[in-house]
Amino acid sequence: MNSGTRSPEVRRTVYYSPRRAARRRKLRRRRILVLTAAAALCLWACTSLAGLIVSGLHAAEKLPAAAAPESIADKPAPVEDNTLRIAVDAGHGGSDIGAEGVVKESEMTEATARALIELLEEDERFSVVLCRDWDVRSTPTERGQEAARQGADLLLSIHGNSWEGSGQDVHGFECYPCVPGTAQYEESMRFAQLICNEISAAGGTLRGNGGIRYIYFDEKDNRIIKEKGDEAATGMPTFSILENAGCPAVLAEQCFVTSAADVDLFGDEDGVRLAAQCYYKAICAWADGLSA
Repeated sequence: MNSGTRSPEVRRTVYYSPRRAARRRKLRRRRILVLTAAAALCLWACTSLAGLIVSGLHAAEKLPAAAAPESIADKPAPVEDNTLRIAVDAGHGGSDIGAEGVVKESEMTEATARALIELLEEDERFSVVLCRDWDVRSTPTERGQEAARQGADLLLSIHGNSWEGSGQDVHGFECYPCVPGTAQYEESMRFAQLICNEISAAGGTLRGNGGIRYIYFDEKDNRIIKEKGDEAATGMPTFSILENAGCPAVLAEQCFVTSAADVDLFGDEDGVRLAAQCYYKAICAWADGLSA
């Protein structure tokens, strides 16, 4: 009969035989030991893991800072400072050796560029911009764009000339500034003149009209060379590295790599250092003229 209320439960006492009771006590102790061991194992694992995390953090703190990127492509855009950024371009390079003669053009241009960079880095007024990685071949357009990306204030592209004819020793220095009619012409021309002054003072022969020439390319990509003094704007393109640098720029033909006399003056180990001195002095004079 259901009265609507639950009857209180009656607890029953269960009796075990002495042998069975002993076995149950033994099982109970075994369970306690297992649980204790499991708890100790968990505690040990947690402690070890925490130690590994802490030691890992300490080890991370001791790692050296990452090396500065070697590739110019990884370099961030420059921050403002008080130095003049001088872009130094060693002509050709990588798999492109340029002209060959008494010396290889790419070897001469790189040696000159490195000597010039040493001088610039010792002068707190300047910081150096590389237009390419030393062992990488890149186009003249890419070199000019890299100089612009890094905020160059002045660019010098170093090259060597060559002569494939016979019967005469063609030699001498010439350089090509940004052409008349362009935004960078006047300062490029001033820099070119300063370079020629230093090359002449060092004993070099200046080709053409005082060593300064303008180069243009027609619609068929033929070269058209005009001498200093012919400042009429043509609207034709010139060397693409000059067009893309975004700053005053000069391409220098340091010497004829096919002329033993030229190489002896500006192309061998001592010669490239002499040429670098001429470029450095011209850069200093150009910088001094900015505040005149």
